[in-house]
Amino acid sequence: MNSFYAETTEELKTSVLKGLCFLFIIASIITFSVNYIRSSNLIFTILDFSLIIIYSSLLFFIHKYGIRAWCKGVIVYSYILAISYVTMAGNLDAGLLNWVFTIPVMLYFLYPKKHAFIASFIIMFLQTINAYYSASYGHAEAFRGIPNFVLAYGLVWLLANIYETSNNRMKFKIIDQATKDPLTKALNRRALQLYFNTMNSDNGQVSLCMLDVDFFKKINDKYGHDSGDLVLIKLVKILTEQTSSAQVYRIGGEEFVILYDGNLSTAASKMKQVLHVINSTSYDEIHQELTLSFSAGVVQLDNNKSMSDILKEADHYLYQAKNSGRNKIMSELD
Repeated sequence: MNSFYAETTEELKTSVLKGLCFLFIIASIITFSVNYIRSSNLIFTILDFSLIIIYSSLLFFIHKYGIRAWCKGVIVYSYILAISYVTMAGNLDAGLLNWVFTIPVMLYFLYPKKHAFIASFIIMFLQTINAYYSASYGHAEAFRGIPNFVLAYGLVWLLANIYETSNNRMKFKIIDQATKDPLTKALNRRALQLYFNTMNSDNGQVSLCMLDVDFFKKINDKYGHDSGDLVLIKLVKILTEQTSSAQVYRIGGEEFVILYDGNLSTAASKMKQVLHVINSTSYDEIHQELTLSFSAGVVQLDNNKSMSDILKEADHYLYQAKNSGRNKIMSELD
């Protein structure tokens, strides 16, 4: 279900990387112009010009072909290397060390938490040593400058870490609320659509079963809607135990879909076992007179068919099961 969140996150990261490229181009042009006009450090001038070429090329590539994993690495780590070189070779009294504070934020936004933590620690360790031995700081000044740098960098690092941790928690809450049925905790139709959107030939053989609780309206009328809700919750519990929570979807009032890894024959056989469990289970905790059954249609997934077409096909066999007496599993094998 991470695809629900990942797609939007990836779009955001692509926009951020484009923005970073553009900003780095502008910053490199400005610093290149200043260094060139002043005829100052030749290496800095060459470095700035190289960064203009690199970021312009990356911006063009991302715009035309989309983001690739190596693009992120080149953008972030070329920036880190450039900042590291400039701070180690330049005059820290000119405020160059301030650029280091942007690195943890960038790392935590674009990389996993562990990667960002390790890289941020390495940067802080190297820059602390650099600041201590810097001629512009001097050892005497370093005893005041180093704590200030470490505390300020540590604060930025801590805030970036806290934000990313909170963001991950919020991400899973959003995914849970958007893809799960609030009553039964089964996955919902949106989650099923997401599965179909990402389905490809690498998924192997997958079969789909659409089931409908028999005479559910009578259960509601006879035992009350609260009991009807408890029936649905109990049903999902049994289906989850017999299959997997990642396979059970509630797509309507008393309609559910189950996905099986395997061919049509295997799925139909498994569903008959599940139906037997449903029939033989006691529902005394809901009502002593309650019995439960369902009718189901089973089809095999086809990568060339949409979710709507697959569900219509499964629905066809479901109604065959209902019309032939209910409490049955039907497929093209029947």
